[in-house]
Amino acid sequence: MNKKTEAAFLIAVVIVFLAISINYAGKNGMWPDETLYAMLSENLYSKGSFNIFGESYFIPPLLPFVSAALIALIGDANLVFAWVVPFFALLNLVFVYLAGKRLFNSTVGAAATLLLLFSTLYLFYTFRLLLEIPTLLFTSMTIMIFYMV
Repeated sequence: MNKKTEAAFLIAVVIVFLAISINYAGKNGMWPDETLYAMLSENLYSKGSFNIFGESYFIPPLLPFVSAALIALIGDANLVFAWVVPFFALLNLVFVYLAGKRLFNSTVGAAATLLLLFSTLYLFYTFRLLLEIPTLLFTSMTIMIFYMV
């Protein structure tokens, strides 16, 4: 693919992803783990505390810290909770394309991106405030960095 085709492909992926996201983001009920992450994020923002009702939780802190920072910037917690994980998912789609292009060629990167974009499990976890999508992003980044060095 040439540069214009690559740019058009990535723009198309972003548009399709946003079209799917607008339909589903924030419209599901919250699972218990999602509620825990949301409450921790709000406590970090409002009280600067990483506990709920005086009880500490041992969970990976990235998602609550990112969510709390975005709540401070945007101000609407519900909007942040609906869009923070889809943002990680969109970054992952772009990164998967770039990794496939770097390791093989642009056709492999495009195929991997499309397979991930239309994977039902990927889309299911994209609209949940859970750790699967951020973990997938950082795992993909780690593998790519391993192969680059």
